[in-house]
Amino acid sequence: MIATQTLESDRCVRGRPPLIYFNYLRCEEESAMQINVEPHNGALVVAVEGRLDGTNAMEFQSTVHDALGEGKGPLLIDCETLSYTSSAGLRAFLSIAKLLQRRKGKFAICSLSGMIAQIFQISGFDQIIAVHASREEALGDFDS
Repeated sequence: MIATQTLESDRCVRGRPPLIYFNYLRCEEESAMQINVEPHNGALVVAVEGRLDGTNAMEFQSTVHDALGEGKGPLLIDCETLSYTSSAGLRAFLSIAKLLQRRKGKFAICSLSGMIAQIFQISGFDQIIAVHASREEALGDFDS
């Protein structure tokens, strides 16, 4: 939902029309994120749904770190129902990747949507983190 606001001080300055500022408002449901953690044949699968941004990236990162405990994975983050990620979300992914790299564990991400996959490619994250098209493909890679 977009709300517009005209500032009174900007009205008719030197004959120019008033400036209109756009505020992007989100409903509480849109900014919600859900995380589902489940073990799968020795791997830990974390499915993330919704938006991953500055309001919840630390919660996401903490949840994944807590689920891992002292383990080293393998860890798969399934992004099939992730609708958006901000730079804060990317930092959370990078933090998780670095943690597992220090522990010499396996880490992968799967099922990126078109826009999020493009963000991973442009930022070079697909060179740092293994990205797979599907959950099955990623879990199969862990087995080999």
